[in-house]
Amino acid sequence: MNRVYSLRLLRACVALLAIMVSLPLSAGQEGESSFRSLGFAGGVQSLGITYNTASDKSPNFHSINLFLDIHGLGWGKVNEPGGALRYDYNFGIGGNERLLFYAGPGAMAGYVADSDGRFGVALGLSASLGLRYLFPRNISLGVSLHPTLGYHIRREGERFHMHIYEAGLWHSVLPEISVSYCFNCNKIESSTSSNRKFTFSLESAFAPSIYNYIQRMYFAEDGYRNIEEINAPDFSPCGELLLSAGWRPTDSFKLSLLLGYAGIRRDTRLHEILLRGNWYLRELNASGDRFFLSLDMGCGLNASDWGHPFALGKLGFGYRLALTNQSALEFFLRSHHAFATPALHDDTGAEVPADRALRSRMYITGLSIGAAIEL
Repeated sequence: MNRVYSLRLLRACVALLAIMVSLPLSAGQEGESSFRSLGFAGGVQSLGITYNTASDKSPNFHSINLFLDIHGLGWGKVNEPGGALRYDYNFGIGGNERLLFYAGPGAMAGYVADSDGRFGVALGLSASLGLRYLFPRNISLGVSLHPTLGYHIRREGERFHMHIYEAGLWHSVLPEISVSYCFNCNKIESSTSSNRKFTFSLESAFAPSIYNYIQRMYFAEDGYRNIEEINAPDFSPCGELLLSAGWRPTDSFKLSLLLGYAGIRRDTRLHEILLRGNWYLRELNASGDRFFLSLDMGCGLNASDWGHPFALGKLGFGYRLALTNQSALEFFLRSHHAFATPALHDDTGAEVPADRALRSRMYITGLSIGAAIEL
C-alpha cells in the first residue's frame, strides 16, 4: 500500500470520527423517540462505558463508547490497558420494542496495544452488528461485534511506523457484552419469584492483583547452584471470564461449579476450576432484589505448567438485581488469593526435582470487581 493512499485513508478516518461524534449532540430532538441509555460494556478486548441515544429515524440510534483497551492484558502480553473512543451509527434491521437487531458503520481512535504488545495510536473505520434486549425494569442486555479496519502508528527512535491494526480485526469474532439502564422506556413490572433449581451464568471481572514470587537455591548433582529470584510485591492488572452451572436447593442458597480463564501477570495464566457457595440475604422488595455473600474454593492450572496447580480461594459480597422470573444480574466485589509452589529449573532449563529445590513459591492476592448474568 503506497504512502499517499495510506495518508488519505488516515485523514478520512480522523474526519469521519470527528463528524460522527458530533452527530448525537443534535440528534433525537425532533424524533418520535427520546430513548437514552447508559451502562457498561466489555469483553475480552475492552471494558468501558457506553451511551446510546435515539436517532431522528426510529429505531436507529447513536452509540458512543469510551473504554479501556485490554487486548493482551488477560493473557499477559501487556501490563497496562490502553484507552479508546468509538462511535457507531446503528440501523435497526429487525425486532420489536423489546428485542432489536441492528448493524451500522462507525469509527474509532485511541492509544492502544496491537497484537505484538506494542502501544501506539490507532485510527480506523469500524462496523457494528448486534442485538439488544430490554428487560422489565428498563435494564437492557446486548451482545455485539465491532470489527475495526485501520492503522496502528507508533514511534520507534526517530521514525514513525504505520501498519494495519491487527487487534481491531479480532473484534470481528470476539463479542462485546453490554448492560445498560434505559431512562426513557416504558417501565414494565414483572414477578421475579422463581422455583428453578438449576441455573447457568456468565461472569466477567477486572481483577487487579499483587504478587510475590520467590525462588532460592537448589542442589545439582555436581554440587549446588545458588539461584535467588525475589520479586518484591508488584501490582499487575488482569481479567477473568467464568462460566458456571448452579444448583439451588433452597431459595437462599446456591451451589455452583465454575470453569474459566484468568490472567495474573505477563507469564502466569490460569485455567480456574472453582466450587462456589452463594448465600442470599432477605429480599429487599417485592421484585426479589437482595444482597448475597459468596465463598469460592478450588484450583488454578497454570497454562504453561499444568503439573503445579495453584490453590485458589475467594470471599465475596454482592447485589443481585432480578430482571425476570428466569434471569438476574449480579454485581460483586471479591477478595481473591492464590498460592503455589511453581517449578524450579536448572541451568539447562530442566525442572529440578522437589527433593533438590530448597524454596520456590508464589503468593497472589487482590480484588475482583465485575458482574454476572444468570439465565
